[in-house]
Amino acid sequence: MSLNPITRQELLDMKAKKEEEERIFRLNNIIKIIYDHCLHIANKTSDTYYHYPIPRDIKNFELPDPFYIKNMDTIIDNLKKLFPDSIVKHALMAKDKNNTLYDISNIDNKTLAIIDVALNESYIIIDWT
Repeated sequence: MSLNPITRQELLDMKAKKEEEERIFRLNNIIKIIYDHCLHIANKTSDTYYHYPIPRDIKNFELPDPFYIKNMDTIIDNLKKLFPDSIVKHALMAKDKNNTLYDISNIDNKTLAIIDVALNESYIIIDWT
């Protein structure tokens, strides 16, 4: 039997190391999904943008998944490296009754309060116009 010695510090760090590995794995999957979808849109349509909808929080459907929000800077930074001369950003979008999306990220809170939140969604946008 071949067992390796483990220091006290290694034992203390194991949980955090495992959680970080899982976070990186999940981030890489998200980035690959967005990358693949964007390439599909560019190859199959004449659109010059891709809107990736941020999944909703399973505990509070009105909010985006907290993992995405907590890691948004990392996701955006990695996508900017993959699409260096495109606009890559996170935006809050509202849909009208015809499903047309409008960026409402920069609307003041007073005006935002009158917009139907059921039609709002958080997106990662890649625009190569």
